[in-house]
Amino acid sequence: MNKSDSEIILDDIAKGLIRWIPFRDGGRAALVYIDRNKISPYHEILNKAGMTTEIVEITSFSVSEAYDYIICIEDIERVLDVEQLLRQLHEGLKEDGYLILGMNNRFGIRFLCGDRDIYTYGRFDGIGNYVRAKSDNGRCYSDRQIKKMLSRVGFSYYTFYSVMPTLQRPTMILSENSIPNEAIGNRIFPEYDFPSGVFLNEQELYDDFVAEGLFHKFANAYLVIAGNNKCDIGISSITLSTDRNQEDSMMTVAYDNCFVEKKPIYRDGISHLVDLDKNLKQLEQRGIRVVKGNLTEDGYRMPYIDAPTGQQFLEDLLVSNLDVFLHYMDEFSQQILKSSDKVGYDDTLGDIYDTVYPDMVPLNSFFVNGEFVFFDQEFVEKNYPINVVLVRMIDSFYYGKPHLNNYYIGGLLYERYGIKKGYKELDKMQIAFLDKHIQNDVLSENHERHRPLSTDIVKSWIAMNEIGDYVCDLRKFLELIVLGKKMIIFGTGKYADDYMSRYAKRCPPIAVVDNDDMKWGKLWRGMTIQSPEILDNYRDEDCTILICIKNYQEIKKQLSKMWIFQYLPYLPEYSHNTDGVI
Repeated sequence: MNKSDSEIILDDIAKGLIRWIPFRDGGRAALVYIDRNKISPYHEILNKAGMTTEIVEITSFSVSEAYDYIICIEDIERVLDVEQLLRQLHEGLKEDGYLILGMNNRFGIRFLCGDRDIYTYGRFDGIGNYVRAKSDNGRCYSDRQIKKMLSRVGFSYYTFYSVMPTLQRPTMILSENSIPNEAIGNRIFPEYDFPSGVFLNEQELYDDFVAEGLFHKFANAYLVIAGNNKCDIGISSITLSTDRNQEDSMMTVAYDNCFVEKKPIYRDGISHLVDLDKNLKQLEQRGIRVVKGNLTEDGYRMPYIDAPTGQQFLEDLLVSNLDVFLHYMDEFSQQILKSSDKVGYDDTLGDIYDTVYPDMVPLNSFFVNGEFVFFDQEFVEKNYPINVVLVRMIDSFYYGKPHLNNYYIGGLLYERYGIKKGYKELDKMQIAFLDKHIQNDVLSENHERHRPLSTDIVKSWIAMNEIGDYVCDLRKFLELIVLGKKMIIFGTGKYADDYMSRYAKRCPPIAVVDNDDMKWGKLWRGMTIQSPEILDNYRDEDCTILICIKNYQEIKKQLSKMWIFQYLPYLPEYSHNTDGVI
């Protein structure tokens, strides 16, 4: 069966989890699995690395000849006795062999934000260490738990890499001995298996978690390399941009010995790096500072720069000193304006420049010794409005940064740089530029399934708080009924049946009413169904109405018109949280 374009791209993204690992040419590998559908991307990577690869179902693993590598991604957690399997895998390695595991972290930030556990399908099951959840289908582990198991079965060394946002969609892979040296909120786009219940914006938490030293503890997943020999392969971080077109797809690898290499995912990308080198040299000739690098046989090598990105520098200024922030935004805009020559003018779009670099944005710069230093300038547009780059300078600065919402001055900046009038058309060109290089159209269905809208996250947050309040109110209500408070049920449908079967023995109603006059006078659960008009008789008594109807808002309006305000809706889907209270 042929794969769709989106499935091919998603497979390519998944390959990024291990494609950066320097596998030994000609080695022998075992790809161990439970879910065979997930392993084909990794099989391709191993084949391209010159490995002889065996695909082994996890329960059938046995050692006939030792392996250089054993790889298991997102499946070892499904085994009931993980430690025993780890022991078998350890025995299956050569003395200098390595076990490579992809494992979800039970403390992953995605689960804190409301995503369901991928093995139990419950919320917060892993965070609670599965005390209240059946985990026969598998479970997640923390880094501490994984390290203990690896040590107990005989692994002498292991290296952990934090993976974000997920094992299947890796964008950033970071050694546990490193911390992000930039704000990562607009580098990582969260993805969830069950996005409908996500109630916190994950991107809002990243920078605080990094600042508090919690990034690795709460990473969504880990890539683990374990062996009998040291597993330090000299790589501190990997950033992947595999959602782009083939010629634009890159991985940026930061090495411990202080250099960074940008490598094309596909051979088509080599010419792209030649363009990058040429573009940086042209910018430098115009007096713009750039990170100087050199073309290598399979990439573009640059020195590691130990400095804040322009994005981080400007963010700090925006929060602390608006005047200084505006000064440096002016400085940044001047770098953009001197990047090329004006060749024309459009009444709506403004000045047209000969050569425009659309990625001259704060995120693609460092701030060094009082100046902005640019990198990653792969793209150019010819005879193009320079104002598109000024729009990107502002919009990309705020994108993925909800914590800057209280400091939003986009309108002021559009006015300041003369782009307010033509913003609508300039924004269309900005979007067209991004769409040309990022395959959002092909991946739109995946994004709809796995990326919640910010408005949906807000709705979930409100609903979660309302549910919490509701459960508290219902608990108090039931306790008062036990103590003698009177209660009348409004409605005789499924909701009323649920209440009666769950609580009637301890908290029985004194009467039942319904708006359907065809039911009046009939028996329901031993009581005569009456008209809501009888509620007038209880107005002055200590009596509460329990609304057992799905569309309870209409009943609330009806009761309010009768000047009855002691009522509570009954919501079966949340009322189980009161079980055992009364």
